Amino acid sequence: MLQIITPPWKHDGVNFEISSSPLPWKPSEAHADISNLLVEKNGLHKAYMDLWTDATKAAFVRFRRLVQQRLREMQDAWMTRKVVEIQGNADRNEMKNVFKAIKAIYGPCIKGNATLLSSE
Repeated sequence: MLQIITPPWKHDGVNFEISSSPLPWKPSEAHADISNLLVEKNGLHKAYMDLWTDATKAAFVRFRRLVQQRLREMQDAWMTRKVVEIQGNADRNEMKNVFKAIKAIYGPCIKGNATLLSSE
């Protein structure tokens, strides 16, 4: 069965939980990095909400920028690996794997009609 891989940057920063789904990188490294960054960011946000000062705001904003930059770097690295994988599969004429890799990036195609609620 095909499993869709959700890139880490698509997780909600506040309610981030480590899932047991397979990842394109080592989960212990990527998810630990993301979790640590988000825990610290959320702690700084809580400190800023508890005590509204310029210092707490500056610390939160500075760290939020760092988190965003790090997540963008992870996204770029993941996307680069996917591009190389897709190109290699296309060069070997392995179309099934090309579509599987594209589906991992964009998600599954939704087909069919939405079910209507009964009027009863």
